[in-house]
Parts: sequence; C-alpha cells; structure tokens
Amino acid sequence: MIRLSFKQILALPLFLLFFGTLLTAQSYHSTPCEVYIGVETSPIDGGLKVDKTLAGTPAQIYGVQPSDVIVAMDGAAVRNHSGLLELRDKHQQGEAFTLTIQREGVEKVIQARFKSCSVEELETAKQQKEDRSAEREIRAEEWQQHFITNFKNFEMSERPILGVYENTDVNVSGVAIGTVMEGKGAEAAGLKAGDVVVKVDGKTVTGGSSLRTVLSNHKPGDRVSLVYQRDGKTIQTQTVLSADRGYFTQSVERDPCKVFIGVYTSQHGLENGLRVDGVIDNTPAKESAVQPGDIILAFNGLAVNTYDELTSQRDKKKPGDAFQLTVLRDGRQMTIKARFKPCETSDNAPVEETVEILQEGSNVESRETAGNPLRLEVFEAFPNPTYGTLNIQFEAEAIPTTVRILDVSGRAVYTKNLPQFGGSFNEQANLSSQKAGNYVLNIEQGGKVYTKAVVLLPRA
Repeated sequence: MIRLSFKQILALPLFLLFFGTLLTAQSYHSTPCEVYIGVETSPIDGGLKVDKTLAGTPAQIYGVQPSDVIVAMDGAAVRNHSGLLELRDKHQQGEAFTLTIQREGVEKVIQARFKSCSVEELETAKQQKEDRSAEREIRAEEWQQHFITNFKNFEMSERPILGVYENTDVNVSGVAIGTVMEGKGAEAAGLKAGDVVVKVDGKTVTGGSSLRTVLSNHKPGDRVSLVYQRDGKTIQTQTVLSADRGYFTQSVERDPCKVFIGVYTSQHGLENGLRVDGVIDNTPAKESAVQPGDIILAFNGLAVNTYDELTSQRDKKKPGDAFQLTVLRDGRQMTIKARFKPCETSDNAPVEETVEILQEGSNVESRETAGNPLRLEVFEAFPNPTYGTLNIQFEAEAIPTTVRILDVSGRAVYTKNLPQFGGSFNEQANLSSQKAGNYVLNIEQGGKVYTKAVVLLPRA
C-alpha cells in the first residue's frame, strides 16, 4: 500500500476524479458566435430526421422544418449526427452552406448561411467564455480547500480481480461472464463470455458480491484455482489475479461534539418506520447492537418515518445524553437503549470515518458495456465526492439519451430518459436518500456508454 500526502495527490492526474473534468470546451448552444445549424435530430434510414428547429438559427431562418430528413450537407451524404457535425465544423461564421433534405418524398436543397457576429457580439461571446472558465477555476479552488479542510490520510491501493464483467441478466448459481477483459488473468486462463464461475480457491461463489468477498482475501499476483462451467461441462483451471486501476481510502472528519447515532438510512422511510441500511463502527448504534435491517419505529417514543424526522429528534439532544430507539427486528418490536458519545475534547478535535473511493474507470466486476465507450465533447459532474447533490453537465449528439446513476448492485437510483434530447444536459441529481458509498454515472446513446465513478460521502 502506498501512502500519498494530500499535495502529492493534487499533483497527480487523478486529481480530476475529485473535482470532475474541468473542461474549457464551450457549448454551441450557449455560444452564439460558433457555427451552429440549429436542429435536433434522430437517425433514420437514409439520413437524419429533424425533430425540432431552434429559434434564431440558420435552420429556422432558411426554412428547415420538423419532419424534414437531412440527407446531405454541402453535397456530402449525412448518415448520423456526428457526420453532420463534422461537415458543419469545416465552416467559419458567416459562411454559406447547403442542406439537402427530403420533405414529403421530394428532395430539396436549402441554401443557408451561418450567423456572422458583429465585433460587439464577438466580444460578448469571448467574455462569456472567460466568465465560465473563471467559474470553473473558482469551483476547483473551493473543492481543493474543502478537501484540505475535511480529508486527510489518502492511501492508494490495488484491488485483485479476475478480469471479467458479470452478466447479471441471466439467472445462474455463480458468476456468469458477460465480457472478459483484455490482458487480465481471466483471459490468460482461457475464460470466455458465457462461462459461469462457480468456485474460486475452493470457495463457492454465487454472484459478483460473493466473488469480491473471496478475492478480498488475496492481492494482485496471487495464483488461485477456478472451477467454471461451459456448455454443460465443469472445468478446473488456475489463474493469476490481476489488479484493477486502484482505489483510494480517505478519512472524513466529523465534529465529535455533535450528536450522532451512527446509522445509514434512506431519506424516505417505509409505511411505518425507517430501515437501517448500515451501522458505523464506534458509534452509539454499533455499541447498542443496532443491526442493518432493523426498522426504526420511534426515537424516545416519538414515531419517525423519514430521515428528517429522525435527525430532527436527534438534534434535540446533547453529547452524553441517553436515548431510546424502538425498532422492529425479524417481526419483533424491541427497545434499544443507547447514549450519545460525550464531547471529551476541549479543542473539538474531529473524529474520522473512512470511505473507500474507486479510481475512475475501476473494474468493479459488474456488468458494463466494455469496449464501446461514448465520447463526450463537454462533461462535468461535481462535486465528486458529494454529500448528496450532483450537478451533471454534458454536450453530446442530439439523439435519444438516457442518464442513469447505479449503485454497486447495478440498481438505478437515478434515471432520466430523454427521447428528444437536444444535445445539452444540465441538471442536478439528488442522492441524499442513498447509502454512502460508490456509484456509477452512465450516459447512454445509441448503444454506447460514458461511465464516471461517483462517490457519496457519509452523512451524520
């Protein structure tokens, strides 16, 4: 394990993981002096169907209409939106261009011209670009200061993996392989997509989670035995475990003089009560034997059904105070007596909670669309890590798009379907109701996926 100082971490390219990709590329949608046709399209056989034209753009000014099919630009055939953008970007502002369209079965050539900006408009656009760049720099500085204040003891490690992506769409007893990673141990051992791994080092595996548990007792470079099934046959072999791209552990500081129960819960509860998803070590919840799966019905006799109700009652207490939780466990109601930690430090020295953060692109051995990445011209997701709110901004082809955030089990905790995506996305995803841990942001278009690791930090 390699221990890195905070300054060393900042010197690494991996610094981008924590602050999002602070790109300086600008959106054509917000920069009026860039060449811009002004259409939202969907690919169809033979061209691009125009779904919408935008006000004040060449498309609308020169008569392009929704339902037109663009088949060529400047005489060159157009098959997809990326091809249209490549032809567009050969031009400068003010230049003429042609669009060949089909309208109600009739082919037509539209003569058009890109917007020509005045000196004043060019200066305004330049200033807007500089302002956006300055905002990004301020945001990066704020997050750097945030990490200096709240995080320390960065450690970088490598995690052992077989080198496979699990196919969770099939119901088998074992790990069904969806994709074998190039250059990893699984490939060297001859494993293929469709194989089902049932034992590792003599231990039965029933899925990706149990596989990771078995591998956690090893390190990259260890040789392990494998038992897998292929075409009804059981095969035994050995392989050398590979390393993923690493992960960081870091300590999150928390004020010890603020009352803290020590449970992870969702933001919204059940019909009656609030389920405990996790319990933090060295907290009142852990010491009083609260268990994951318990349903908190009441705090000091007052019913609680949401996270906010629980914390509202909690915050009425002081360090060292006693409290009671009424919980439901295995169908039986019980009362748990506990006491908040006293504030024992005169200087309020913060206590630490450790969070594990996967490096961007780490192979977590779950199902992903490996080998078919989506390229985004502009992308930001910040703050990352986050305590709840994640700002997502990107520019992409104006085709149907889906934005998802998945937890480690592959469950979608945030989904945004955009059948009429216009090419620009700028929204907030609220993860405050989710458990702290590792998540994956997926942006999917036309079978291609852009993936970004997201970390949700612990909550009080």
